[in-house]
Amino acid sequence: MTNANPITVTGAHAVTLSASQEVLAITKGGAAAFVKQKLHDRALHETVMQLNNEFLYGSVSEREDARKALARLGFADV
Repeated sequence: MTNANPITVTGAHAVTLSASQEVLAITKGGAAAFVKQKLHDRALHETVMQLNNEFLYGSVSEREDARKALARLGFADV
């Protein structure tokens, strides 16, 4: 069970990204700007909550992606 993030990529097909996909799509050096924008938009809590849900309740691949996304944002790996 994952909550889809409201990020949509347009083009030939609309695609909704999960929170982990959204974070993993940014460059490693872009994490600070991503966090700054999420803070500005008051959306960081929602993103981290979605990542935690993906980590706790997702499939094996969703859990691994969520773990990588949390690490990319600077959260400690457990």
